[in-house]
Amino acid sequence: MNRNYLLVLSLILLSLLTGCARDTLVMPALSIEIRDARTGGPAVWEATVVVRDGDYSETIRVWERDRVKPDPINQPVVLMAENRPGTYDVTITHPGYRTWHRAGIRVRESGLRNPIGGTALPDQVHILAELERLDEG
Repeated sequence: MNRNYLLVLSLILLSLLTGCARDTLVMPALSIEIRDARTGGPAVWEATVVVRDGDYSETIRVWERDRVKPDPINQPVVLMAENRPGTYDVTITHPGYRTWHRAGIRVRESGLRNPIGGTALPDQVHILAELERLDEG
């Protein structure tokens, strides 16, 4: 009985540690806040965000609430480029808005290393994208 208890306890602890380690080691390089330039209100839903760094590219169409997280003051932000320091080009398209583009957004290494694999973790950069409506001059 004692041996089985230790085995089960060991398996539970291993599962928890593995799961926690995986969850805590994800650091998005980019935190992108998408707003309407005129009203200042969120303009994130239905936006398509593309980030590129050399051969790396990630695209997300923002209609899934699980990919959009609140920032400290409860504004929706898109988190992208997990665990990837680099120099990014960001393009945002949205129905009814002009295309928004910024090039050369530098994300430096944070100085922290991912214990699993030893890769450098990014020092997250926050981007405020203020989209202009097509009907405005």
